[in-house]
Amino acid sequence: MAGIPMRLVCFHHAGGDASLFSGWQHRLGEELEVVPVNLPGRGGEPRAADLDELIGRLDEGLAPLLTGPYLVYGHSLGGLVGYELVRRRAARGLRTPEALFVGAFPAPEAAHTLESLDLDEDALIEFVLEITGMPREVLAYPDWVDSVTTALRDDLAVWRTHRDDPAPRLPCPIHVFAGTADPLVHRDRTTGWAQRTTSGFRLHEVDGGHFFVRDNRAEFLDLFHGVLAEYVAAPPRALPWVLSAEDGAGLARQAARLRDHVEQHPELDLGAAAFALATATSDTGTGSAARPHRAALVATDRGEALAALTALAEDGFAPNAVPAALAGAGPTAFLFTGQGSQRPGMGRELHAGYPVFAAAIEEIAARFDRHLERPLLEVMFAPQGSEPAALLHLTRYAQPALFALETALFRLVTDWGLTPGQVIGHSLGELVAAHVAGVFTLDDACELVAARARLMQSAPAGGAMIAIAADEAAVAEAIGRHGGGRVDVAAVNSPGATVISGEQEQAEAVAAALAATGVKTTRLRVSHAFHSLHMDGILEEFRAAASAVDYRAPRIPVVSNLTGRPAGADELGDPGYWVAHIRRPVRFAQGIGWLAEHGVRTFLELGPAPVLSAFARTAAPEGGFAHALRAGLPERATLLTAVATLFTLGAEPDWPAVFGPAAGHRPDPVLPVDLPVDLLAGPLADPLAATDGLPG
Repeated sequence: MAGIPMRLVCFHHAGGDASLFSGWQHRLGEELEVVPVNLPGRGGEPRAADLDELIGRLDEGLAPLLTGPYLVYGHSLGGLVGYELVRRRAARGLRTPEALFVGAFPAPEAAHTLESLDLDEDALIEFVLEITGMPREVLAYPDWVDSVTTALRDDLAVWRTHRDDPAPRLPCPIHVFAGTADPLVHRDRTTGWAQRTTSGFRLHEVDGGHFFVRDNRAEFLDLFHGVLAEYVAAPPRALPWVLSAEDGAGLARQAARLRDHVEQHPELDLGAAAFALATATSDTGTGSAARPHRAALVATDRGEALAALTALAEDGFAPNAVPAALAGAGPTAFLFTGQGSQRPGMGRELHAGYPVFAAAIEEIAARFDRHLERPLLEVMFAPQGSEPAALLHLTRYAQPALFALETALFRLVTDWGLTPGQVIGHSLGELVAAHVAGVFTLDDACELVAARARLMQSAPAGGAMIAIAADEAAVAEAIGRHGGGRVDVAAVNSPGATVISGEQEQAEAVAAALAATGVKTTRLRVSHAFHSLHMDGILEEFRAAASAVDYRAPRIPVVSNLTGRPAGADELGDPGYWVAHIRRPVRFAQGIGWLAEHGVRTFLELGPAPVLSAFARTAAPEGGFAHALRAGLPERATLLTAVATLFTLGAEPDWPAVFGPAAGHRPDPVLPVDLPVDLLAGPLADPLAATDGLPG
């Protein structure tokens, strides 16, 4: 998680493991990196003989992670582990955490839970049920009960070896969290922590019992998130800066004047300046409409703003500058990406930063959760390389995840005043397009996508899909000669990019024949041969699912994958259309070609990566393209760059909504915004007029 300034290292309770912290990264946000740690002795690793050995092994293993700023949270036994680890590091002059957080654990001298070590088996099981909040039904699984009670006894045996010494004190503050009715942690037993730090002690209480595993867990995490805020600096927020002029030379002069102004006024409030520029060139703000020659940039700080302004002024390059363009008229088409573009973490930053997006994706994910073994957002927002993240590459999770992300993106950008004249998707993406166009209600769309994902995953695995850099006619000829009736064209993505799908042996023979003529071929990493005969066995069951939902006429034209032209209400309302949609080729290139022929010059891709934009550029070479997200780049800045790009191409975003208070951009209306007169709406504009109408 590059760029995260703070780590939160987490130690679990006795008898538990690091899965205790599942979902924390999602709940606590992108401002820190959650590092769950399994205490030594799990997964076949030798158990530590005593607490000193356990701390020593952790100290050695975690050393590479503790060179930068970090925090420590320990739950129950984990609180003692975190405390002793910090003491050991402080004694050796090593970096200590910004704060130590302890959950459900009294001060080290009051380790009364060790009494449970002497309980008989039945009493110990009752103790486990009380502390974990697990239902009594788990007793039907004796292997689980045995593993938990054994791990608990082993951990408590290590705990018993602790020899308490309150000196020296820790150099970091200590925060203790406890349930008001927790039988294990009485308030008067937490006061001992105050004598163990030179930097302050605070007790935070959550109503109820043992908060972590009971109904008040959510309240604890909300409280914890608030306490963390004082230690975790929020990353700089990206801001769009937009300019417009009557001609290109005037635009360059404006960029130069604004650059000089920013250089000469280091006290300038960047958020207020960006907002004034946007609303001074917008019908939806306080100024008049933007002029035809437009440019923009997205910056998180003064240095980025200056670099981009210099590039715009001198016809140079900066990665955060949107080059000058002549705004055009005509509709915008929204593109919705298909399966294969999904990636762990997609949407996580937007979820933390934009309530409209967060509410949408949570609403959609909740509808899918009843069809899945694990909550969808937990899978989507899981760290790269984790077990939940791996599920995202299963069709059953991938298709709902993409539908949720892309629908939430649509709701956010339309809330910002960007509306499509046409919509087109790629395979699964067409179901998103149909939903946002009004063909399906959200409930029906989620039911249909869930059924589609489940059935397509249940289809026979194997086969092959191969991307071929040739037109459909050449590929079809090779299929006729070498496919043996077992290979189909799966997609025509651009005039020179075709995908085949089917039985592995025959598909490889087709690809080999084309490669022998100098054509580039690439085997795709997929679990199934989609859009091929491998899907035949699921079609009738999917027809039943498609027949169980209601259909409506689209409010926005939907360009069809089956025909490459707008689909009528009779087509989109026919369950057979969606059955054929699974089996027949995706004619994306034809759809983009139709849009270009009918005056669409602006395209916005809503998905995890600009996959479709790359294909569409060849079918619409005169078009202007923007994409909402890209792997490896900050989501907020990337999305705002897309909005700024659409502005340069002629769109008129609702800038007060883009800079809305929820995004943290709307400046205080009393702040002065002293910008050069000719950077605002007109030559006679009052440079302070923009502040008079700033929304509160």
